[in-house]
Amino acid sequence: MRNKKCAILMRMVVISAAAVFFIPGAGSANAGCPPRYEIAAIVDGPSCPFDQTASVEPAGLNDHGQFVGSFTCPAGFDQPMLWDDGVFTALTLPDGFFRGRSMDINTHGVICGWISDPTTPFICANGQITELPIPPETAGAMANAISDTGRIVGTTNAPYSPVIWEDGEFTLISVPIGPNALGADISSDGRFIVGWMGDSPGFGSRVFVWEEGEVTDLGTLFGGDDAWAEAVNNRGSVVGTAITPLGDNGEFQYHAFLWREGSAIDLGTVAGFDRSYGRDVNGSDIVVGQSRSSTSYIRHAFVWRDGVMWDLNDLVPHVPDLLLRDSMAINEEGQVLAQGQVVNHSVAVFLTPADPLIGDLDCDGEVGIIDLLDLLGQWGPCSPPPAECPADLRPDGLVDVVDLLLLLANWG
Repeated sequence: MRNKKCAILMRMVVISAAAVFFIPGAGSANAGCPPRYEIAAIVDGPSCPFDQTASVEPAGLNDHGQFVGSFTCPAGFDQPMLWDDGVFTALTLPDGFFRGRSMDINTHGVICGWISDPTTPFICANGQITELPIPPETAGAMANAISDTGRIVGTTNAPYSPVIWEDGEFTLISVPIGPNALGADISSDGRFIVGWMGDSPGFGSRVFVWEEGEVTDLGTLFGGDDAWAEAVNNRGSVVGTAITPLGDNGEFQYHAFLWREGSAIDLGTVAGFDRSYGRDVNGSDIVVGQSRSSTSYIRHAFVWRDGVMWDLNDLVPHVPDLLLRDSMAINEEGQVLAQGQVVNHSVAVFLTPADPLIGDLDCDGEVGIIDLLDLLGQWGPCSPPPAECPADLRPDGLVDVVDLLLLLANWG
C-alpha cells in the first residue's frame, strides 16, 4: 500500500512538473550563474606527410558559424582555410604564391586575408581568391577584416599605414600620430574602424577610432604608454589591450579593455594570471580574449560579460588533454571561436552557448538537493528590488509550488 501511494505521488509530481511548461513566463534561469558552452567542433587540419596532422590557427568567425584562419604542416608554410558546417576547405593559392592566411569572413561568406610573397591582400568569394591592389611605395599589404557591406580594412607594410579597400580601390587612412599605424578591425555595418598608431604595440602605441572619414585618438586609456585596439562592434564599443597601473608601487601590466560610451573599462584578468588581452566583442558587449602569466607560457582563453571574466576552460565540458589557450572571435549568436591545444598540437574549437539550466541555484551545472534546500529557504514573496530572488524561477515575485515543480522538472 505504501509503495502504491509513493507511485501515485511520483506520477502527480511528474504530471505537475510537465504542466508548468504551459504556464506563461515559466522558466527563468539564475542570471548570476556563469555562461556555459557546448563544444560544437574540435577542428584539426588536413593530413601531412609522414602521417602527421596540420595545426590550425583560427582567426575570424561570422554569424552563420563559418570560420577562417590558417593551417600549417610541420616544416611547412601557413595556408588559408575555411570551415563551414563540418567541412574543412584549404583555399587554393594563385600561381606564384606559396603561403597565406584567411583573417575574416562576413555574413555573406566573403573572406579576406593575405598571401605571399610578396605580401598581398585578397578577398575570396565562392572559393575564388582575388588579389587586392597594393598601395605604391610600400612592401606589401594585408587585409585584416571585412564588413557585411564589403568594406575591408588592413595595413600596408614598410611603412605601416591603415588602408581601406572598397569596390577594388584603396584609400589610405591618415592618422595624427606616427610613424606607424595599423587598421585592425571594422564593424559589421562598415561604420567604425579601429587600430593603433605610434611606434608599435609593446613599444608605445595609441588607440584610434575611424568613423566615416574622421579619426579620434583614444590615447593609451589607463595612463600607461601603450595601448592598441583589436575589435569594434556596431555600437562603437572597442576592445583591445592597454598598459594599466597596478597597486601603489607604480608597476604596470597589460590588461584587456572595453571602451564604450566615452570611457574605458579595465576587464582585469582570470584568477591566477596577471595579464589579459582583448580579441573581439559582439553587439552585446561580450568580450573574448586571452589571459596569461608574465612569468610563464601558461595561457587560457577567457570570456567577459557584465563585469565578470571567466576562464573559458571552466565553462565547457571536460575533454582529456584539451586546453583552450585563446578565444579569437565571438559572433552575434554568442558562439565563440577558440584556439585550443591538444598536447603540443594546435586546433580550432568552435563553441555554442548552452541552454541555461533552470533550477541550478548554486551554479554547479546540475539541479540537486542543495538547489532544493535553497529554494525552500526562499519560500514566499520575494523582497523588493534591488534584492535578488533567484529561486523565483517563473518569475512572478513569489517563490511557490510552481517554482518547486520547475526545479524538479530539471532535476539531475
